[in-house]
Order: sequence, then structure tokens, then C-alpha cells
Amino acid sequence: MENLVSIRASQNGSQNAGDEPVLVVSSVQVAKHMDKLHKNVMRDIREILDALDTPDEEDGSVAPQIYADHLKEAITVSEYVDERGKTQECFLLTEDGFYSLIRTYRNKEAKRLYQTLT
Repeated sequence: MENLVSIRASQNGSQNAGDEPVLVVSSVQVAKHMDKLHKNVMRDIREILDALDTPDEEDGSVAPQIYADHLKEAITVSEYVDERGKTQECFLLTEDGFYSLIRTYRNKEAKRLYQTLT
């Protein structure tokens, strides 16, 4: 797990004095650790974000605004340089963003990580 987490300057990515550092994991790291294709992890994260603004088909409700706003801050777009030297899009996830993502996975590693971290 120690290789899975990195530190970002602050919640919103700024580097203002007094900002608390935030632990984050990149979608690239999640894909490698969970033995998934990065494009599929990106798709899964986008589905989580889309669901925050999409009304539930049964009752028409959307995620409570305070939860939706919090989770949108817990998942941010970033970039990385791939093995070919090309800049690619990725997501950075705080602890809450990471939990939201791995909850959707059903493999043994996801269950083990979720149980270990909760």
C-alpha cells in the first residue's frame, strides 16, 4: 500500500502557505495495483462523477449536494507521462475518492483494501 499513496500540496492542488498536504492516489496507480486497464479505471471514475449529477431513475433524486460537492473535490483531473513519453489524463483521488472507487470493484484485492482501510 505504501506505493499506492502520494502527497499533493493541498485539496484543490494549490500550493498556498498554510494549506494542509493531502494524501492522494492516481488512477494510474489504482489500475496497476488492481490489475485493471487504466482506461477502464478512468471510465469507472467518470461514471461515479456522472452519477452525482444524474437523477435516480426510480425516484428522480440526485446525490445530496453536500456529498456531491465533497466527492467532486475528492476526485480531480491531472496528467502523467506514460511509458512512451506522452502526456495522458488521469485522476487524483483523495481517501474518500479512493473509497468510492474501490467500493465498486468486486475482486478480492478491492475487498481486502476496503476492509483494511475502513
